[in-house]
Amino acid sequence: PPPPPRNRSAGAAGEKAVMKRAGAGLGSSFFQKFGRLMCGANALKGIDGDEDSHNIMTIEHRPTPSKGPDRSPPSPPVRGGVALTYGEEEAVMNGGANGNGALPPSYASMSATVSKKLCALDFDLTMTQNQVLLYNNDEASIDMAMLFGQARIPMMQSFCKQLFDSGATLVIVTFNLKWVVEMVLRKLNVLHYFTRIYDRSEVHGAMGKPSLMRQLLGAYGVSGDQTILVDDDINNLNGCPCRTLHITGERGMGPSDITNVLQQLEIS
Repeated sequence: PPPPPRNRSAGAAGEKAVMKRAGAGLGSSFFQKFGRLMCGANALKGIDGDEDSHNIMTIEHRPTPSKGPDRSPPSPPVRGGVALTYGEEEAVMNGGANGNGALPPSYASMSATVSKKLCALDFDLTMTQNQVLLYNNDEASIDMAMLFGQARIPMMQSFCKQLFDSGATLVIVTFNLKWVVEMVLRKLNVLHYFTRIYDRSEVHGAMGKPSLMRQLLGAYGVSGDQTILVDDDINNLNGCPCRTLHITGERGMGPSDITNVLQQLEIS
């Protein structure tokens, strides 16, 4: 079956969290500690001990008035004579032009020159070496050395480029939010190598990563032997209908992991 329709309401780029008070009568010390971690100490003034002690903080998502970031790189990569940029997955997720899950025209035009291989990468603790938590859309504030490790940045850039140049299709399959992953990959300068980001809404909608991968095999027209899912959580790999690689150590992919992926997909 084709993958579930794309959910544009969850984690859309350009949304920001706005704090709003709501009466609840839960001025507990636990909430104060937890809320201080999530929202900052200044946001919690008044909880436990003053006239605002019966209020808690709730989150309201409002779209920003900006047009949103440009997803296309300055010079789109080209393979098989066709420029391919991030976002070409629309036809796949909408059932194709004929409603049968067919790939976009650019894929069809490249089918004779590009091998059909699919590499699905988890994001947190797989591509990155730390958990990624962003609370605004300020790309300039992202500490890439902290998220990836300074030495790993060129390694991950080279890895994504090598996969793309080989003809493989790259996707992200994550429980993080789409706009968070998109922003980080853009700053890493590899977003244009990826066809799609499947975030928590799509993973939950498919009842887990193994089920989603089963849908992607049909959507992208690849077999299990031509596909790999790379993840740091073994529970996301159990039952997958494709090749898998478990990333251990909670420090992201290393050189040996990259070699393993390339060998399993027979990419030299």
